Amino acid sequence: AKFSWDTPEQQEDIWDLEAIDDVAIEGCEKATSAGRRWTRMQIQLAGMQEPAPLTWVEGTDPYIIAQLFCRYEDLSTEAQLPIFSLVSARNAAGNKRGVNERPPPWDIPEGMNESFTMGGRVQVVKHYVDESAAGERANYQFGFYRADRASIDRMVARAAAHEQNYYQDTDSFLYTALEARGGLAGREVVIMGSLEPWYESVALAFGAERVTTIEYNHLAFDHPLLSSLTCDEYAAMDPQPRFDVALSISSFEH
Repeated sequence: AKFSWDTPEQQEDIWDLEAIDDVAIEGCEKATSAGRRWTRMQIQLAGMQEPAPLTWVEGTDPYIIAQLFCRYEDLSTEAQLPIFSLVSARNAAGNKRGVNERPPPWDIPEGMNESFTMGGRVQVVKHYVDESAAGERANYQFGFYRADRASIDRMVARAAAHEQNYYQDTDSFLYTALEARGGLAGREVVIMGSLEPWYESVALAFGAERVTTIEYNHLAFDHPLLSSLTCDEYAAMDPQPRFDVALSISSFEH
């Protein structure tokens, strides 16, 4: 890929994605989205006769940006990955975040496609999201990866009152199951996968002695009885900790 400045006073090829944080463009309908960064740069990929402007507003899904650019410039889908990487790197630099050095695979890994599609019976529709590096969600807002003590205490109180949260009836089924088992008093509980500490709070409401969350992302849950490990951290532990109870609510099927 060949990237260049689009300001007339300085033309320069950008070969290293680390240099993208120097690109800052004003305008581009900025007034219609106050407080959101717009970026516009000239980009030329293999198959393009000349550079073309790539423009996006902060918060836009990088995969959608890559799809649209390839469609408008009549590029093959193979061009989507470098464009996605460019947009992601620029967004990360603008927010003073690092680029993920171990991104998820761009395509379904060889050998897994047969099982993933149930022998080819399930149609694959491509989309790609990489939220595995940052301690916050850069593109989507379905989870926070952090919670202060006051918000956790409120969640514990709601769970103690058997209120339902975002999975609704699932919570009522869980309450019934935990009551049938006599609660979680004195138990060490592990939560597999978490965006916010709702099920951690349920465990505390049912008397858990301590709750550990194992999650790909780094978590910041401010409570003395909550702790977290990334998947890599847990895998590297020797010996690995054991738990009395494990909960996975809408995690493994992803």
